[in-house]
Amino acid sequence: MIADSFRLNFENDFFIPGQLDRNLSDRVELGYGRDGLEYLLGNEMYTPRDKRNPGIPEGDRPWDGYTYIGVSGEIAENKDLTVRIGILGDASGTDSLQRFVHDTMGLGVHPAGWSTQNPSEPALDVIYSHKFFNVSDYWIGQAKVTSEYGVRFGNVRIESFVAAEIKRGFFHEGWELYLRSGIDGHGVAYDTTLNGRMFRDNTYVVDRVPFVASTFLGVGTRIHDWLIEYQYRYLTEEFKGQDGRHAYAQVLISRNW
Repeated sequence: MIADSFRLNFENDFFIPGQLDRNLSDRVELGYGRDGLEYLLGNEMYTPRDKRNPGIPEGDRPWDGYTYIGVSGEIAENKDLTVRIGILGDASGTDSLQRFVHDTMGLGVHPAGWSTQNPSEPALDVIYSHKFFNVSDYWIGQAKVTSEYGVRFGNVRIESFVAAEIKRGFFHEGWELYLRSGIDGHGVAYDTTLNGRMFRDNTYVVDRVPFVASTFLGVGTRIHDWLIEYQYRYLTEEFKGQDGRHAYAQVLISRNW
């Protein structure tokens, strides 16, 4: 049997000039879609600025990892629900993943501080969103405006969010080229990668910023069943005392059958 869709979403600050390799250092998610549901496998990696420091990164972001499986689907018209279960901390295997990339593959400095990350904890992450669409035709191309609001809760993150984006596309015989841009805001009540574990004693935590905004600009192409997209993302400070705002890029590859 053939899957309805396959998706690889890869977010990393390696993809931007300067290659900062800090804060959200890496996020990768695989999606397999069938019969209206998408099955997920993913990992998120968070690191401080100085990876050579084997001690607690005082004044900087804690080391942390999150590995999960999940399922996502539409529960009503334009209303989506995603449920992910996984593991936080050392049991997520995120430290081994970064050591393999940095030490074995030689892509970066040796990450020395993973022993200071907060303890392992089972993770539950639920995301609900409601989207609204508006499509306008022009003498050349088409614009699609999407607005979205929702909530996320669990012991990974508790927040509400609102977002808006515009996608302007140009089509020709099975080929599409488009631009996307947007902005979103997050009211953050809890973030385990900053505030530490909900049910365990912590090694090191920082104070979250209660509201975080981000913006993005992207370009993509669809050729028949294949889609490739690149986005540049820019975020305001996520924790108090953060040294500068953060930027990273997203690469999305997907195919539908």
